[in-house]
Amino acid sequence: SLVGSEMCIRDSTNTTTSFQSNVTNTRLTHISQSPILLDKGNFDAMLSKIKQFNNELSEHKLSSQEENTLNNIVDILRNRSYFHATKITIEMVSLIEKLITTWPDSNIFPVLDLLRLIVLHPSGAATLASYSPFAKSTNVLVKVLSYSKGLSSNQMLMLRFVTNALAVPAFTSLINNNLDSILSAVFDTINAKQQVLLNLGACLTNLALYISLSQKKDALLKLLKELPKVLE
Repeated sequence: SLVGSEMCIRDSTNTTTSFQSNVTNTRLTHISQSPILLDKGNFDAMLSKIKQFNNELSEHKLSSQEENTLNNIVDILRNRSYFHATKITIEMVSLIEKLITTWPDSNIFPVLDLLRLIVLHPSGAATLASYSPFAKSTNVLVKVLSYSKGLSSNQMLMLRFVTNALAVPAFTSLINNNLDSILSAVFDTINAKQQVLLNLGACLTNLALYISLSQKKDALLKLLKELPKVLE
């Protein structure tokens, strides 16, 4: 947790330096072996807010076909017991990406909320990890974090997205190959507002678990170096 992380570093820079100098290949067994999953969501509220914003826009409005696609996404995500029999398609991910990149920054938070739940759907995670507009960037996690636009509500939801992505198998290879840039993007995205920091705590928990299990010593040192700056 964020509080736990703060307690670990409060004894001064000397403590951190001492810990860094003694990092070995020993697994950090005190870290929970179960990742945090942020899988709760009010789908009716998300859908209602997206439709409200859509009605208020003068351009980039949803077509009737896109509204149907949006309804299908929500129907799929509502029924977790049927995840094995449903599929999040390229068309669905493309619609989410379109809304995030064309709508006003202050209007995309309900779309981002859907995105952090799409990543928990097995085919949704696989589709996101390989989706061309994301794959052509540094990687999908860094690309999505760039959508926060400096707004606390968006930052909070993007950290939730990364928290969930760190817990799903479809992103293992991507995270392994891009861990340094993901860590940088996480710390560059956040601000000191309480809601953002609370969600950072969950994100850092999953990052710490991943780093522990994968024995990424350099990533652990970077995490230790950056964390005190967040808690200042």
